[in-house]
Amino acid sequence: MDFDSWVVQQKMQEFLKTLNAFEILQLDFCQIAQKLKNPNNDDYKQALQTFHNLHYHEFLYHNTTRTPECRDFIQCLRELEQIKKPKKSEYVELFQKLQAFQQKQLPGGHCNKVPFMFTNRGAEKWFYDEVGRAKSEDQKYALYENGIWTGHTNCPANTISKTDEHILHIELNEKHKKTLLKLQKHNIQMHKDLFAHMEDEDPYKSIQMDYLQQTHEHVRDLNEKYDQLNHNHEQLYEQNRELEHMFTFNQQVNHRQLDEINSLRYTLEMKNRELSHKDNELYYFTTKRVRYA
Repeated sequence: MDFDSWVVQQKMQEFLKTLNAFEILQLDFCQIAQKLKNPNNDDYKQALQTFHNLHYHEFLYHNTTRTPECRDFIQCLRELEQIKKPKKSEYVELFQKLQAFQQKQLPGGHCNKVPFMFTNRGAEKWFYDEVGRAKSEDQKYALYENGIWTGHTNCPANTISKTDEHILHIELNEKHKKTLLKLQKHNIQMHKDLFAHMEDEDPYKSIQMDYLQQTHEHVRDLNEKYDQLNHNHEQLYEQNRELEHMFTFNQQVNHRQLDEINSLRYTLEMKNRELSHKDNELYYFTTKRVRYA
């Protein structure tokens, strides 16, 4: 197995460890359902039989404590079982309902519109469809946390330029929008009034000028702090990249060493078999010689 495929397998195993038994059952059903191409009633029936034999019966046996969602899933299957001769439309409706239970965001994107989870999971199929769209949809796969871009995307091939490192993605409700609109109108009016009196011998002119000076200094301080924070961020970003490179290199080394260990172990086993065989031959020859002596 090449290193890329090994990394992909590791990511899939880590994802599967986060799922409970019912979520795994959902994936098992979806994997069987997505293989159906222009199915007829017999195809649907065979797919359900396969699902029952390979996954469903085992799940029911080992999982007697069930969530409301799980009980709904089971009820959908029971409703179809009560129909003696289901129509194709009833099969279609059932499969759509059961597939809708799967709400997890699956890793790996899609390959030819099939979720990566349901392919043979080759490394070359990782985000295959999304790679083709990455050039025209730069921000589609950005990941946000508390309204702030984390610096990561769902699609590894979807690179986002460094100028977008401080993107904000905040959903505003109606109350927020009204408040911002009032602040905007207030600021506009305040500046209009301020500049209207700038040319006059207004008694408050000096106060206004002091206010503007303080505002200017405050903005300058903020810019300096921002520049310092940005510099610190650049350093941390470079350190993180170095650590990622070191981690990947260590993974490659460990993978190569594991292959070497397996190779040595196989060689030792072969040598051990040869020595055992020679030992048996020597024992047989010695026994035979003593017998005829």
